[in-house]
Amino acid sequence: MNSITQFLVRAVPLVMLVGCGSNFQYVKKPTTNPVVKANHEVRSIQGLGSAEIMWVVDTSGSMGPYTNKVIRNTDLFMNTFTGLARFTWRMGMISTDISDLTFLGLTTPFTNQSPNPIPTFQQAVTDAQRGMQGGSEKTFDPVMQTLNAFPAWSDANAAFILIIISDEDEQSTQYNAQTFYQELLRRKNGRAELIRSYLVLKTTKQTCTDSETEANPSPYTQFAALNASKVYSIDCPNYGSILANLATDITTSVTRPRLFLGTRRPQLPTLQVTYKGTELKGGPEAQQGFWIYDFRSNSIFFHDLTFAVDPKSDVVNVTFRAEGE
Repeated sequence: MNSITQFLVRAVPLVMLVGCGSNFQYVKKPTTNPVVKANHEVRSIQGLGSAEIMWVVDTSGSMGPYTNKVIRNTDLFMNTFTGLARFTWRMGMISTDISDLTFLGLTTPFTNQSPNPIPTFQQAVTDAQRGMQGGSEKTFDPVMQTLNAFPAWSDANAAFILIIISDEDEQSTQYNAQTFYQELLRRKNGRAELIRSYLVLKTTKQTCTDSETEANPSPYTQFAALNASKVYSIDCPNYGSILANLATDITTSVTRPRLFLGTRRPQLPTLQVTYKGTELKGGPEAQQGFWIYDFRSNSIFFHDLTFAVDPKSDVVNVTFRAEGE
């Protein structure tokens, strides 16, 4: 066998020839990504016991019509939220104007123990509207200034939920999207699954669902890409649907038992969860699914843990092939 023949024999397993007339494509044989395997004790699969929710409301003059919509629907948000929340929570509301910061929950705590939460929240939004002026429109700098000024407000083990309502781009000078997110992550001891955001912004489509929203590129969308986030259009004609969705999504994300998959994201068709050798089907609860995968937080959310015979000692097995490996 001469050297050319030897080369061709060795090369054949590496490529496929696909013929179509005189055209050929050379396709490299795909490599198999390594399988990620992990065992998790059922007792370790838990929801989060507490959440801190920070509202940042744009108080510039152009926000008047939008803030009116929020005021008219705050009762819907708080009724839905307080009706579903089965965890401890605290809430704060600040301005995008760094010189006129707090409206709720910082100097006087606003928590699940506070009396009359609905009128209290409505009054805070009304106060924000009354304070409207031609100030700066920032989120990153005011949030960090607030967290530094009120260190007791934030708990390193609580979910941090950030809700931003603004009709302009982010204008912070001390923090950009990356440094802001990294500082939030540091305060949560590197636990990315604790950070979640909801952004109500100017968008290219006036839609009321996050799946159809196309936000203009900005520091806000850069931040949204770094964490578990949803983006809505500030021009949505039905603010009630946005606020009700926020309330439901927040409570679901906090209360459902979850497994955080870390920094390696699964190829979804390969993601498998088993218990005692039996596969637990993924999908909505209404379709007899046991769990869903949340892309935004790279976590498996279980609908419940009733499948476990002995939650104190049983384990579930998770396997998948990681993306990009």
